Amino acid sequence: MKLFPSLSILHLAAAGSDFHVEGCLSVAVPWGGLLADLDNQCTALGDAISAQYPDMEFRANTCFSTCSAQNEIGGSPEIAYSAGQLNPTTAAFGCYDVCVEAWNINEDAVGSDDEADVLEYIENGIGLPYGGFAKFINVINFNEFEGSGSGDEVSTTTGPTTTTTSGTGTTTTDFTTTTTVNPFEGYSEYRTCVTMYLPILWLFGSIFGNVNELCFSFTGQICQSFHAVGAKCWETACAGTCSGNGVQDGVNDFLDNDAAAQEDSQQSSQAFDSNGRLKPDAPPNKPGCFDYCWTVHATDDQIATVINQWSSSSRGFAEKVSQQRFIVDRQKTFEVIADFALLDAIVEEGEYTGGMQQLVDDTVDAGFVCDADCDENNIVDTASSTMWGKADNSALSGIDCQDGNNGGCSHLCTGEGVDGVCSCPNACWDLVGKECQIPSDKVLLKCEPDRMVAYIAKCIVEDLDEGVTTGDYHLSDSQCNPVTGYVNATEPCPAEIDSMTTGCMSFNTRLDECSTGVTADYTANIMTFSQTLQSATTGNAVTASSGALFFMSIAPKITVDFTCEYNTDYETHVGSALVNPDSVDNSLTSTGNFVFQLNTLDPVYTRSGAITSWAMHDAVADPYNVGSTLYYKVCQAMPLDNIYFSVPDCTVTNANKTESYGIMVNHQTDEFVKFQRVGRDFNGTFAEWGNAADLVPMPAGSWYSPSNELSNDCLYFSYTVFEFVGDDNDGDLRLTCDVHACNYDEDQPNDISSCVSEDLLARRKRSTDDQIQQYWRVAVDIPLRHLDV
Repeated sequence: MKLFPSLSILHLAAAGSDFHVEGCLSVAVPWGGLLADLDNQCTALGDAISAQYPDMEFRANTCFSTCSAQNEIGGSPEIAYSAGQLNPTTAAFGCYDVCVEAWNINEDAVGSDDEADVLEYIENGIGLPYGGFAKFINVINFNEFEGSGSGDEVSTTTGPTTTTTSGTGTTTTDFTTTTTVNPFEGYSEYRTCVTMYLPILWLFGSIFGNVNELCFSFTGQICQSFHAVGAKCWETACAGTCSGNGVQDGVNDFLDNDAAAQEDSQQSSQAFDSNGRLKPDAPPNKPGCFDYCWTVHATDDQIATVINQWSSSSRGFAEKVSQQRFIVDRQKTFEVIADFALLDAIVEEGEYTGGMQQLVDDTVDAGFVCDADCDENNIVDTASSTMWGKADNSALSGIDCQDGNNGGCSHLCTGEGVDGVCSCPNACWDLVGKECQIPSDKVLLKCEPDRMVAYIAKCIVEDLDEGVTTGDYHLSDSQCNPVTGYVNATEPCPAEIDSMTTGCMSFNTRLDECSTGVTADYTANIMTFSQTLQSATTGNAVTASSGALFFMSIAPKITVDFTCEYNTDYETHVGSALVNPDSVDNSLTSTGNFVFQLNTLDPVYTRSGAITSWAMHDAVADPYNVGSTLYYKVCQAMPLDNIYFSVPDCTVTNANKTESYGIMVNHQTDEFVKFQRVGRDFNGTFAEWGNAADLVPMPAGSWYSPSNELSNDCLYFSYTVFEFVGDDNDGDLRLTCDVHACNYDEDQPNDISSCVSEDLLARRKRSTDDQIQQYWRVAVDIPLRHLDV
């Protein structure tokens, strides 16, 4: 069987729409009403139905001396014809098979838009003129002929509700998705398979050495005209085999019907070997053949424009295509396009030796003939094509996964052309329109006075085939993962969460840990803290054909953002859980957080007193004495050439957070604790702030001078350790610093401004655009040694 699998596509049509149906039926007719010749009977059937139903267009393409539905059709018929001639009467009804195409079937006339009702309407229409019966054997196309609906209204869908809990209560958030006009309204799909016949000498005269090279250029010639009008077109199959021979073998092969292809197939020789390579001993004076399949997504108007373009650019094309509405003679139209595209592929893409005139001369010399004297206008007659598979579909989704925006899908988008499908990482998510959302019963966030605690069903973040394992997920700082205890991958679920039997994972982090992001809106007196739970980047070793080894991953990267809002007086406000897009392919832009770290150090000096290196200071094993000097550094975990940072503020807080002291405020250092800027790592090299040559240069064209306030790697500081008088002497201190990140770009040289000294409060108040300041908060505990006297 050469046909595509039978398509039975129900398209819910608007009132007044019509349908296009293509398929084969068995027809039982009273024996006395049958003509002696089957071909004449086929023509008479078409005439009778057209007269009975003038509003429904009908064409009987081919009739066969078989009765495939003999046991299902009414009238208990016998097979009426043998070899195209009427058999002697053996029953009340004689039966034969007919393949038909019907269109302009109006929904109002049918009384329904259901496929079964439309097919029954056609069956009754075929049987009625003869007082007989008809039964569909197969349906290869069932489509709405016109686009349905106005397509110009914007629909709004209300999605699920997410409930989040904070220190001040529970908040419910409704998600609303707005779906705009479908830009591909009216597009239909046309899948086509043909066998192409051509003089083998054309292949020897071109640069094509195998069938795949030929098909690549053939696709370019076919599809460029569709692409030019905004339609989609691509190759789906190519092989050196020959599935069509131009001869109909029955109701399951009725498309394969072309006299020229039949003649060529009878004289053809194999042009390609089993590996698709051109056979060097193939006879050039014989036709060769290959199979080719392609798909088009286009509107009727676009295809009409394509036909006009071919008619104006290829002489002889217009005479070969039907002037009727495209869908009425779609098979012939696509075969003719294929014929002319093949000729162009050989001459233009295949660089045929001597060009078109040489091809004409070589073809005539080899004994091939045209309908008239061969020239460049009709040499295409020496090639032929026969269609052996087609399937049409007007019910496309209108989603183009390759539009540069992932088809508008928030996560996964699959499918070709404009028939893509949005989907979510797994069944634990809700798909609302094109957006994947976390259901309200799959996540719980608590915003506590000094930390955020979140629970999430593991099915949200896990690969259901692999499960969540230790280290698979981490917070904004990749070091905050299950191994370090900040993320728990095996947490029992709270009662509020339905985990679909997968259990929960959770994280519990202070607001100054794990590179928690902080956004300050001083106008609204709100501080927003954000943290991200994301899958770890892992990969499999893949060896390329060149021998190079790559580590690659095709697993979706799941990212879930959590935010807690607080008043600046530390009163807890609303928490929420939001979903970032899934990093599926390079058509998506992902967002991330810079990661900063704070560590205490001990300097290692040379004999001259210069710092030669640094050693990490273990403050737990070796607590600090009040009055000693504490050295520390703030570093960007993954230094970037175009991202610099500064540390404008550092604060020391007592254990119970009742006292705090700013040791550096808006870059201004505190003299009492002898706060010092010690040095920096810049581009991988440490230097003390000794002279002007050590200052970090600004981007060319910047307003600002070289500075000791920023780096792209590490900044080093020191201060004299103190304690709060009256505080619990057994309590430790906590050192917290805020980090500003800025863009270092010679195209935008003054983007560096947020990393250099300025009146920070004035900048925050100066304009609306500058009222939102973003920084990162890093911290470390400072154990103190208390001596008993």
